[in-house]
Amino acid sequence: LSPVCLGSLRRAASINAEYMGLINILEYNRKNNSDLTKEQCQDYMMKYLIFALLWGFAGPMSLKLRDEYGGKIHQIVMYSRIDISLPDRDRSLLDYEIRVEDQSWYPWSQK
Repeated sequence: LSPVCLGSLRRAASINAEYMGLINILEYNRKNNSDLTKEQCQDYMMKYLIFALLWGFAGPMSLKLRDEYGGKIHQIVMYSRIDISLPDRDRSLLDYEIRVEDQSWYPWSQK
């Protein structure tokens, strides 16, 4: 996809976080002249869904409520049968983002 097309998609996706995850993958593939594997895309999108759930609902909350909500999401994922790796609980889930290149959680401070 062209940069202009990706820009249009990015503007449209600002209302839908899941689309933003797909656009991140498309941009990564375009910039690196290679495609992520199906497994890498699935791993990234599963984590991005957690990220979108966290910020989609917790965005307008106070920091304290965001942190509590993030803790509940962490508990639900850890005790469910969903195979999604999450960062350790030594930091709030709010402090992390998912990088497309390795589908791993990284603290915002390492950006």
